[in-house]
Amino acid sequence: MLFAVLGLSAAAGGGYVASQEASQYFFSGVSSAEATAALVDGRPVPGFSSDAREAYAELCLLAAPSLSGRMLAADAADRLDRSCMKTVAALAADNPVDAFMPYAEARLAYQDNDEARFSAALLQSNARAPNEYWLVIRRVELSERGFAMLDAAAQAAELRDIAVLASTRSGSRALAGRYVVNPSFRERVTKVIEQLPVEQQGQFLSYVRLIGQGSGGRQ
Repeated sequence: MLFAVLGLSAAAGGGYVASQEASQYFFSGVSSAEATAALVDGRPVPGFSSDAREAYAELCLLAAPSLSGRMLAADAADRLDRSCMKTVAALAADNPVDAFMPYAEARLAYQDNDEARFSAALLQSNARAPNEYWLVIRRVELSERGFAMLDAAAQAAELRDIAVLASTRSGSRALAGRYVVNPSFRERVTKVIEQLPVEQQGQFLSYVRLIGQGSGGRQ
């Protein structure tokens, strides 16, 4: 269970109490509505371990788009947004080698339509972990979703992320799939693919042909 890791990192004194207070919201059996309400009230504590902090951020990312999140009154939705953004931004600043927290901050900024924070957070995540595949693929997906919000530096960071994906078979296939179904993406990925070794270019093109055939030849 994603939320089960929260609250498991116990420290002496107040830290132990804080993690115990948080744990009740994240173990199985707690509904999405209950967890969202806890975030609105600012009750959960992220915890001390990297896993606990990451799970807290994931909970924030899941809360607003969830049914319970979408049903919140405007003032409650605003409290949820402010509570999550404040905590996730603080966690991102607290650990200068953690690349997931700036990514989570970018996700929240995208939901808020905060262009400056969106670009800055994506750029920071890219700088901290330029080659972490699992995070790179999430950044590219988010960058494409909010491409119109990206500044020039964040657009350049996305091209670097695309290059990382193109260097692997699974990443190349994922890029080819997006190339086939998303015409606006083609120019960006082509800029990157043209700079790759011939073998990697051929790999990408073979995936484009394969996926294009499977989708009815949309290219």
